[in-house]
Parts: sequence; C-alpha cells; structure tokens
Amino acid sequence: MAAASESGGEDGTTKLWDPNNGRLIRALSGHQGGVSSVAFDPAGSTLASASDDETVKLWDQCGKLLRTLEGHSKQVTELTFDPVGRTFASADLGGEVKWWDPASGKLVRTLKAHQG
Repeated sequence: MAAASESGGEDGTTKLWDPNNGRLIRALSGHQGGVSSVAFDPAGSTLASASDDETVKLWDQCGKLLRTLEGHSKQVTELTFDPVGRTFASADLGGEVKWWDPASGKLVRTLKAHQG
C-alpha cells in the first residue's frame, strides 16, 4: 500500500489510488460518518482513517479492518504517525489529542484541550 495515494470522503469511505494512472485500487468502508483524515504508517503497512463518527480505524495492506479505536468525544480531524510507526496521534474538534499504539490499539496518552 505504500505506493498508493489515499483520500477520505463524506460517504464514510477511504479510497486508495494508483498515483501513476489515477485509478481506484480499493475502497475501504466502515465509518458511519465522513472520513476527515488518513495516514499511512512509515512502513506503508498500516493505514489509519479518522472520521466524523468520533472513531479511528486501522487497516492492513489488503484493506482488511484491523481495529476500531474509540475514545474521542468529538469528530476526529487529524492523524499522524511518529517517524518509526510505534505510535500515532489523533486529534479531535474539541482540541483533545490521543496517542495510540497501532499494534495493540491501546491508548497510550491523552492531552486535554486548554480551557479558556
């Protein structure tokens, strides 16, 4: 999947595209709301997708859903993996940032938004 380009849509799908010819490789369905952010891990073996449904989904190279991560109370808008792929962060519209272990799906840390 590392050679693919990714996009998310309001229809709840994450799409993988061939950057050489612009053709759709695969559509990943599962979110109950629009997909606002997608990110590959540094190795290109795991794809994370964030959604208006307050979840993050992790997918393998073949497009199989590995796990759904819950814990945000607002729409998840941003995702990023650390440089070696051991953790990744997700941020929501409430300003909360969560760090996750993608291998286990466990929440590592939460940073709350500043108040006032």
